[in-house]
Amino acid sequence: MKRELCMVLLLVFTVLGCAGSADRAAAPGDGGDTEAVQPDHGDPLEEPADEPAAEYPLDEMPPDSSPPESITGNEPPDQDFPDRFEIRSPDVRSPLDRPVLDRGFTRVEIFYATDRARGGDQPETFYTDGRRRDADRVAFEFGTCEVSVPYKHRPGEIERPSVWRLEFREDPAKHVVLLAVKPMPLEDSLPALRARVAESESQSALVFVHGFNVPFAAAARRTAQMKYDLNFDGAVVLYSWPAPQNYLECQDNEIWTRSHLIELLKQYVQKSGAKQIHLVAHSMGTRVLSNALVELADNQDGADFRYNQIILAAPDIDAEIFKQRIAPRIVGRAERISIYASSKDLALVASKKAHNNIRLGEGGPNITVFPGMSMIEVVDASNVDESLLGHSYYGNSPTLLRDLRLLLSGQDAPTRGLRAGNGFFFLQRN
Repeated sequence: MKRELCMVLLLVFTVLGCAGSADRAAAPGDGGDTEAVQPDHGDPLEEPADEPAAEYPLDEMPPDSSPPESITGNEPPDQDFPDRFEIRSPDVRSPLDRPVLDRGFTRVEIFYATDRARGGDQPETFYTDGRRRDADRVAFEFGTCEVSVPYKHRPGEIERPSVWRLEFREDPAKHVVLLAVKPMPLEDSLPALRARVAESESQSALVFVHGFNVPFAAAARRTAQMKYDLNFDGAVVLYSWPAPQNYLECQDNEIWTRSHLIELLKQYVQKSGAKQIHLVAHSMGTRVLSNALVELADNQDGADFRYNQIILAAPDIDAEIFKQRIAPRIVGRAERISIYASSKDLALVASKKAHNNIRLGEGGPNITVFPGMSMIEVVDASNVDESLLGHSYYGNSPTLLRDLRLLLSGQDAPTRGLRAGNGFFFLQRN
């Protein structure tokens, strides 16, 4: 009997040992600081594929190497790519060292410009909600951010750790993580931006201006998620201004930052070499952008600037002021101005109560229309709103992301299949 019991225990330990080894072999790496093996995620607005293809970033491939044809399974298995080595310094490359490959996620790179003050040394705290000053003048800071998007990412989501799932730390293979913030001077950033635009098939650039109460790290994650979900192959630039939790302070900063955005558009974006330039803003960020465009229109240096698509999502702007004073002065600045509104936006309900005036981002019976301005299209997105407060649907809703992709390709609302209302269009959930 004892002998039989020993044999059973030996068999159990053997099975468990094999299972543990298999788990370690399949487990994704920690991402480290090495370069990524980027999967061809295809259409990110479709359901995650069971067999993601992996390929090297072509501009970073070592000589005489070629990307693997495919990797099957939900996550890339452990593989050695003998022609790819870790670069320890600009002039040292050791063929004996094997890099730790990114496991289970794609690195998304975005450009940024900010007038925020510096903070800590970690990506999450690198910039604060305070204003940046250098002696008696404001100093821009440019750079790039690297953000992880998991292979199993679902369109519209910014996957984050959850205590309900017993997740107490970020894992790039499971979460959208700000991996790195890399500041660089303008003389380095602008050539890098031009190179990224030139290598894209669309030869395009997109500038995103976030809204109220958004830390830098959150803005970077959202920008990267949208670039990924929109499958946008051009250069994406995050303009991040100091947007603290205090609404009154944020309104002051919105006025303070306008001139900086104007300079960014004139001295950076317009010199990117992009054949198409799209401007996207959300919430209070739409005030920053629209007022900057008004000042550009009145400025001789910027009078000839034109953009392809200007997109105002959930705009926290006085609807009457925009209709009477802003729209007539910027309507000729773009091929099309699109306004996304919702009757379920609780943040704008609060803003309306505070200001005692209708907000431009309100849908339903309070929706604002623009007779005689055919190049301004208003879209009521109330039926696709899937966010908790109804204010972040522009990036959370797969239906709206699909519509944005078609809009960025140059299609007007009727061509995109939107149902016409009385001076506006309805976006229906797919």
